Amino acid sequence: MTRYPKAGKGSKWTIKELAAAKPEWKGDTLSDTEGLSGEVRVTSNGSVSIVFRYGFKWQGKKLWHYCGSYPASDLAEIRNERDKSRDLVKAGVDPRANKKSVRIEAQAAVDATIKADEQKRTEALTFNDLYQAWIKDGVNRSDGNKYITQSFGKHALPALGNIEVHNLTEHHLRNVYRAIIAKGKTATAVELSKDIGQMLRWAEKRKPWRALIGVHQGADRVSLADANQVGACQSKGKIIVSVLAKIGFINRLDEVVEADLYQVARNDAADAGADTLVKGESQEFGKRTFDMYKCRP
Repeated sequence: MTRYPKAGKGSKWTIKELAAAKPEWKGDTLSDTEGLSGEVRVTSNGSVSIVFRYGFKWQGKKLWHYCGSYPASDLAEIRNERDKSRDLVKAGVDPRANKKSVRIEAQAAVDATIKADEQKRTEALTFNDLYQAWIKDGVNRSDGNKYITQSFGKHALPALGNIEVHNLTEHHLRNVYRAIIAKGKTATAVELSKDIGQMLRWAEKRKPWRALIGVHQGADRVSLADANQVGACQSKGKIIVSVLAKIGFINRLDEVVEADLYQVARNDAADAGADTLVKGESQEFGKRTFDMYKCRP
């Protein structure tokens, strides 16, 4: 049955009246004002809640937009949600679709934050982090890496260990080599230079040193096409993607950078509902534009 406040039909329910709602009202409708009404629900332990919805007409049909549940939501907030929904309907916008859009945008913001955090953590990796990964998985000398371990431990790690890899410069390395040479150990400096170079070349081909690029759902179905092949396709916009161009002061291989740019673009295209990419210009090494299209049904 439909219930009305004590003041009568067309009046607003008061907080005191809602608080007095009884479990016996389960399933009843509480009629408020301006299209707002609530359904009384009762839990297994007898707790009463009222789920409020705003009723509106859309394309000839009666539809409902969820505005909140009392007492979990404040009654003023519930009516405010009704007011916003009513204004959207007047403006020709389905409030349910708008709510979904807001939720998608919020999730996109969360995803962007996570992605930025992953990039930040990658860029925070230090020379010591790289060395530990390389000595474990990237090099296996006949002496069991004894010489490298001693050389890095004595000369490289004390001076370079805490430097973030993306901030590493030739200046840092020269200072280490000069300090070794000043002690009359030129051969040691030369060997250390070779080993650090080998480590950096190993790193620039591998994750996370390659910038922690993941593969989003659907990205494997995104293909690359030429501009003259997408005339009948639906445009999904343009994106600019970027990846790390250097590991320390060492430029990454062109083919590795391009592969990473393509994967990032495929991820973004999949998230945007596109299935085809057209490669655009590259403003600088490690950055490129792509046009996105929906070509397949």
